[in-house]
Amino acid sequence: MFVGMGGNSGKLDEIAKLCREKGLALILDAAHMSGTRLNGKQVGSEADVAVFSFHAVKNLPTADGGMVCFSRPEDDQLVRKLTWLGINKDTYSRTVDGGLINGSMKWKKLGSNTMVIP
Repeated sequence: MFVGMGGNSGKLDEIAKLCREKGLALILDAAHMSGTRLNGKQVGSEADVAVFSFHAVKNLPTADGGMVCFSRPEDDQLVRKLTWLGINKDTYSRTVDGGLINGSMKWKKLGSNTMVIP
């Protein structure tokens, strides 16, 4: 896992190259790297997983939240199922015609919801 701070990419290109050579997955904590460019590209594209934060103290502040980007579509689909509490369809795919349920849904994975209510 590589952690970037304050938009600084540090030795990310060297770490990414080493991970590729050794067959290791690169997870990038890009919470402080929104808008950072490396070798002419947005930071995150060199990682297998890149995580961005939208918290008020980060480089791309919004109300809260974040974003996870995957280089492999199968990782994206797995995490979507986990965050949808294991359901095999997202909300849009489950609803049509003014909110009527579109067919059935199946629980394909054990999912969870870790929201913390203060």
